[in-house]
Amino acid sequence: MKIFFTLLTVLGTIVSVSAQEVDTLLPAEPLVEMADTIGTESGYRLFLPSGRLDPSSVYGPYSGERIASDSLFRAASPVLYIPEQMRVVQNIDWKFYLLCGIVFFLALLRQLFPKYFTDLFMVVFNTTVRQKQLREQLGQSTLPSLLLSLFYCITGSTFLYLTEPYFGMDGRFPVAGSMLLWFLMLTALFVAKYLLLEFLGWVFQEGEASRHYLFVVFTVNKIAGLYLLPFIVLMAYTGGDAQKIILKLALVGLGILIIARLVRGFQAIQPILRIPLLQYLLFVAAFEIMPVLVVCKLLVQFIA
Repeated sequence: MKIFFTLLTVLGTIVSVSAQEVDTLLPAEPLVEMADTIGTESGYRLFLPSGRLDPSSVYGPYSGERIASDSLFRAASPVLYIPEQMRVVQNIDWKFYLLCGIVFFLALLRQLFPKYFTDLFMVVFNTTVRQKQLREQLGQSTLPSLLLSLFYCITGSTFLYLTEPYFGMDGRFPVAGSMLLWFLMLTALFVAKYLLLEFLGWVFQEGEASRHYLFVVFTVNKIAGLYLLPFIVLMAYTGGDAQKIILKLALVGLGILIIARLVRGFQAIQPILRIPLLQYLLFVAAFEIMPVLVVCKLLVQFIA
């Protein structure tokens, strides 16, 4: 038994040595360059110099031609370069805090002056006999009227700022400067209109008619400030076609409010002044529409 294991060990040693000698004498295998478009004499090539897939590639003549012509693999198609753009992260946290501040301001007004809001909506959407009494009550509430007019200027300036990209005026000023500019413009128009109508009522001794007309104008302005709030929230966090649709809906609603203001204003002063509709429209165009258009044109030229 010992002799058998000794012979077996010697035989295994001889076989291993002979195998190593054979491996060292074998020629080296050629290197395969899988992605070489030109190829070398010592290796296989995958693509021809023209850029087409070589049918005699490492995949074999049939597989290489199949890969080159298959519409799924598209191996012989030109290389597609997809451009990459650096993602610029914009800090829009200020929108969140601004909207929270506007909503908080409105909630505070609603909590402090609930009766004023109730009377305001009754005057706008109700045509009962009590309207004269409600108008007198609203006219005596100076503080809530002033604060709600301030709310209208805030929402109006924010809405105008969000519409700047559609008029080619975005980026001219910082956010705070642009919004402050719109706020000052609305406030100036608000005060100028009030002083002008009061002056005309004093000059022509028609103070009651001017007060009634001012009440209608400022009431519609307050409703417009409330109306713009949800559109401001939507426009602040949308873009593209969705923002355009929201803007169009907001403008349609503002147009309806303007028409309602013209009708209500004529109904308020016509029993007192007994003026025809054409004269009223000329008054509105001369003392309301034209000054606003002039101020807007000057402001656009200044910003642009």
